[in-house]
This record gives sequence, C-alpha cells and structure tokens, in this order.
Amino acid sequence: MNYIWIVRKTDKRMAGFNLFEFVASPKIKTNSLYITRDRYDKYCSMLIEARNWCWTTWGPGCELDIHKLKNMDNELNKIITDRWCWQTDYNNHKILLKTEKEANWFKLRWQ
Repeated sequence: MNYIWIVRKTDKRMAGFNLFEFVASPKIKTNSLYITRDRYDKYCSMLIEARNWCWTTWGPGCELDIHKLKNMDNELNKIITDRWCWQTDYNNHKILLKTEKEANWFKLRWQ
C-alpha cells in the first residue's frame, strides 16, 4: 500500500479554479475497497504534515472559503498568504497552490 500526493492543474469544475492554478490531493494506492481506521489516520496525517510544511514554507494559510473572503477584510490581507490554502469540504481534502512555482516546490518535497 502506497501513500502519495497527486499534483495537477485545476480546472473549471474545481473550487478555487479562478484563484489557484494547481491542486494537490493525498491518495492511498491500494487494491482493497475498504478504508480502515489506520489508512484513514495516515491519510489525515499526510494532509496535516503537508499543511504544516506549506505554512512554514510560504506563511500562514487558511481554508479556501476563508481565503475567498480575504479581499473583503484588511486584517486578513495582513496575515494570510495568497500562495496556498487548503480545502476539506465533504471529506475531499486538498491543498491549492497559486502557481507552477509553488506546485514544483510541493512536488519536490512530497512526491
């Protein structure tokens, strides 16, 4: 069983398409149809580790829905970076990356 990150370009079907060029999603490669507690824990820890790395590398991030409000609130503009954010809606975890530069940096670290 392998745990990997898939990094690809965003498209119009994805939330954040107009704000971010790339999306990174944690995946578990397995032949089993069942997700055990251990596999789910590893999946969640992958997301947390990558978010912590992004935070340290590019500065404070936030959930995508909060990032969309960033332009409306001057305090958020001072704190939150626009280089990355995350989304965890509907158990669909991903990290959104602003440009190819951030995507390549992410790939070097996590793939």
